[in-house]
Amino acid sequence: MGSFSVWHWLVALVLIGVFILPNIFYILSMQKALAAIDQDKRPIAPGLAWLYLIPIFNIVWIYFLVVYISRGYARMGEAGRLSRPTAGGFGVGLAFAICLSLTLVPGLNLLAIIPMIVLWILHWVQVHSAQQAVIRT
Repeated sequence: MGSFSVWHWLVALVLIGVFILPNIFYILSMQKALAAIDQDKRPIAPGLAWLYLIPIFNIVWIYFLVVYISRGYARMGEAGRLSRPTAGGFGVGLAFAICLSLTLVPGLNLLAIIPMIVLWILHWVQVHSAQQAVIRT
C-alpha cells in the first residue's frame, strides 16, 4: 500500500509530459521572445519568464508577461527594429490570462478550460512569430 508500482510511475510520467513539458516549451518561447528584444528596450530580464512555473503565482504573472512582451515589441517597432508590426500576442495573451484566471472560479472553470487551451496555443504561436519579426543587426 505504501510503495509505488510501475503503473504509478507511468501515470506520473504521463502527467508530467502532458502538463509540465508543454509549459516548459511555452516558457522557453517567451524567454526567447524577451531575449530578442534589444536590452535597452526590454522591460524585464528574459529569465524572469520562468516564474510562470510557480503554481497560483503564474495566474498573476502571465498578465505581466503579456504586457512586458507587448511593450518590448512596441518599443522595438518605434525604433524601426521590426520587419513587420507585431503586438507580441497582446490580445490573445490577455484573453488567455483571463481564461486562466476563470479556471479558479467554481462553475466557470470547466467552461473556461477549452478556450484557455486554444488561446494558450494561439498566444504561443504569436509570441514565437513576434521574435521572428526582429531585424537582426
